Amino acid sequence: MERAPDLLDRKFVAPAPNRYWVADFTHISTWSGVAYGAFVVDTYCRRIVGWSAATSKEATLVLDALDMALWQRDRREHPHQAGELIHHSDAGSQYASFRLAEHLDAAGHRGLDRLGR
Repeated sequence: MERAPDLLDRKFVAPAPNRYWVADFTHISTWSGVAYGAFVVDTYCRRIVGWSAATSKEATLVLDALDMALWQRDRREHPHQAGELIHHSDAGSQYASFRLAEHLDAAGHRGLDRLGR
């Protein structure tokens, strides 16, 4: 699969809210085993606008964080405008999944932007 282009060109300063969202996830060691936390940051205000935690790193982990971000911004009367929002992430399998691409399209995002590590 071909990687999506870096639409932000490594410039993580947005001109307004809900223009550039950066997403990633990490693993967290606990006494019970490994947990995973995913997050979405609005680069305009440097605020986490969506997050998710799970015991597996399936695509649902990142979808839930994206859904929370969309809900949170709509709830706070800062809805994203279709065609203006760029979702930026690495090229991991969760972010390269067809489920996420379909989800972003359905939400009206302008582009899916992924970086290789």
